[in-house]
Amino acid sequence: MSDLQIRLSPRAITRALAGAAILLVLLSVAGQLWFHLTPRESPWGIVGFFNVDFEMNLPTFFSVLVLLLAALLLAIIAILKRQARAPYVFHWGLLALGMFIIGMDEFTALHEKLSEPLRRLLAWEVMGAFHFAWVIPGIILVAVLAVLYYRFVMDLGREMRIRFLVSGFVFLAGAIGLELIGGRYAEAHGSWNLTYSMITTVEESLEMAGSILLVDALIRYMAREYGAVRLVLGEKREHS
Repeated sequence: MSDLQIRLSPRAITRALAGAAILLVLLSVAGQLWFHLTPRESPWGIVGFFNVDFEMNLPTFFSVLVLLLAALLLAIIAILKRQARAPYVFHWGLLALGMFIIGMDEFTALHEKLSEPLRRLLAWEVMGAFHFAWVIPGIILVAVLAVLYYRFVMDLGREMRIRFLVSGFVFLAGAIGLELIGGRYAEAHGSWNLTYSMITTVEESLEMAGSILLVDALIRYMAREYGAVRLVLGEKREHS
């Protein structure tokens, strides 16, 4: 029986994911403009279904899908590294677990539920940029991971190092950078207005872009390092 092949093109996958993300963002922006600027009653059910800042809707499912795809690719790389007894198996595996957790968090919005308890714990009169207080442990975690992964990133090679760093920077610019800006604005002006909606739209757009860039980088890395990966189904046979 001849082997069947599934060929993954980084360019084609990235274009498909980017196209879907752009479409979702445009639909979200159109819905928010309709909701905030039209005097007549807006179809909030449809608007909410495409709002990138809402949970349990189409943009959320798309974001989770991309994050879980990144987690799967990282897990495959970790397995291949382990079989080859290559260095940094732990780092690849931890990245896979981290992306899986981020994907599940995107689905449940658990990190947002941490903000209120943290605000009460800190008891600051004015939170400002830390209005969404979960960013405080988030920044600390990023700093720890930056130290832990410094050597790992430096050993990736120039091209892949740039791709990994760019994807991480774009994602964190949205997840933490825009969250700080949005938090300061929300504390001063509230969150039910068009300006805040646009801030969160940019935030979610950057997170999607960072995730897609990571998927692109991982597929390119696998293509460069392995070329082809065979999936063998069935029990391992002992050779007599």
